Amino acid sequence: MLCCFTFIHACRLQKLEKDAVKYWNNFYKNNTNHFFKDRHYLHREIPEISQISNYCKERGLPSPVLLEVGSGVGNAIFPLIEDVPYLKVKTMDCSRYAVEEVLKKSPQYSPNWCEAHVCDIATQEFVRYRPYVDNTDV
Repeated sequence: MLCCFTFIHACRLQKLEKDAVKYWNNFYKNNTNHFFKDRHYLHREIPEISQISNYCKERGLPSPVLLEVGSGVGNAIFPLIEDVPYLKVKTMDCSRYAVEEVLKKSPQYSPNWCEAHVCDIATQEFVRYRPYVDNTDV
C-alpha cells in the first residue's frame, strides 16, 4: 500500500513541477491582484532596506537596487516603494501573466524605479539573468 501511494504521489509531484508555470499563469488569470494582501510591513520587518536607501540618498549615491524573486503581481514591491521611495527594484516571476498583464499594467508600476522580467529560476533560463542579478544591492 505504501509503495502505491508513494508512486502516485511521486507522479503527481512530477506533474506539478513540470506544469508549475502553467498553474501560476492560471492562478493569476483567475485572481489578478486580489488574492495576496499587500505587504505594507516590509520596511518595518527589514529596516536595513530603509537604512541603505537613506544612506545612499543622504550622500548623493545612486539608489540601491533590490532584487525580488517571485514577485507575482507586486504585492511586496508596490507598498515597499511607497515607504522607501529612493529604492529601485528588479523583479522576476515565472508567471508571464502576473508580470506582463498585471504588474506592468498597474498604475503604480513605473520603469523609472522597477524592472520586471519573466523568469523561472528553477530552470536554466535563470543563467541568462545572472548579470541582472549581480547588479543588485539588496
